[in-house]
Amino acid sequence: MKRILATFLILASAFICPPARAQETVPDQKAQAESATSDDSMPFPVMHRMGPAPAIAPGSPLQPGRTAPVRSEGLSHSSAGNQKSIINQDSTDWGLNPHMKSLNAPAAGEPEKKETPEPYSTGVTQPDFAELRQMDTATVDQIIDPLHIQMKDGRIIQLTGVDITDFDVYDPGDLSLAARDLLTNLLKNKQVRLFQTRDNSRGRTNRMGYVLAHLQDHDGLWIQGALLDSGLARVRPSGSNPEMAAAMMKLEDGARTKKKGLWADQRYALLTPETAAQAMNGWAVVEGAVVSVATVNNMIYLNFGPDWHTDFTVTLTPDVRREFQKTGLDPLAFGGKKIRVHGWIEDYNGPSIERAHPVWLELLPDASENSKNN
Repeated sequence: MKRILATFLILASAFICPPARAQETVPDQKAQAESATSDDSMPFPVMHRMGPAPAIAPGSPLQPGRTAPVRSEGLSHSSAGNQKSIINQDSTDWGLNPHMKSLNAPAAGEPEKKETPEPYSTGVTQPDFAELRQMDTATVDQIIDPLHIQMKDGRIIQLTGVDITDFDVYDPGDLSLAARDLLTNLLKNKQVRLFQTRDNSRGRTNRMGYVLAHLQDHDGLWIQGALLDSGLARVRPSGSNPEMAAAMMKLEDGARTKKKGLWADQRYALLTPETAAQAMNGWAVVEGAVVSVATVNNMIYLNFGPDWHTDFTVTLTPDVRREFQKTGLDPLAFGGKKIRVHGWIEDYNGPSIERAHPVWLELLPDASENSKNN
């Protein structure tokens, strides 16, 4: 009887208090995503909402399992669902209709308004690639995401000089989806020409083995230009690939003026020195007049307000000054000049862009020069 009772108690305890399970370990994928989206460093991205990762061709520098997502420095990654969409995700004619449609859907009973798509700007259809060297041609296999294209020979091309503001591999925003659709319609299974920097010592590949290039399709269309002209991307110049920056900024300025795509979103509006702090720890474009110029320990400080402790400032290194001087410009003479600067804004005695590269700065004509031209 005692043996039966003991056996019953053992079985009951096992049922009531089962053995503890080993704690499951969930990999912190977000922590693995810490990498910059510059030309020099970008891990292989996977846009989960856009289907599975592409097959890695033999000989590719990418290894199976290298699917670390991208952290886009200085960009807003949220594609907040409660915000009004600025891209028609149902559009399937990006190849024919290059510009984004208005998404102000007609009210019930109202006829749908059909808009005539604008043609691309001349800078897109007739690009001047004199700064670059044409390397070769290749056939597109598939579009990995808005910034990466896989060729049939296994190479991964990274579109240099541009940035998709809402690109997040876990939750790609409307711009990312639309940009990928545009690239797919323009390039899928088609031949493209690759253009790269003339300096073979820099800017041709990044540490991930991606080929950094500007692309032109079989009809002569500049791919980066198409994204910028449509408002699907913004310029993010790189010191290792400064070529085409002026042409890209001109296209960006045109899209911004017409409020196309991302430029219809107030989050990406052109900032002033007074509002620059709104983009703290992010990439932004700031436009304003330089109040004063100072030099400290060979560093040049462009001050956009009377109090350098709190006002917006741009810092230039001696190397940057020499780069400017090669073009006949001296930053020490920028006092009173109107400047548009692209860069990463951080908090250093107020909002500041540190170590700005020359291609990040645009010297703008002042009001007196505009009146003379008119």
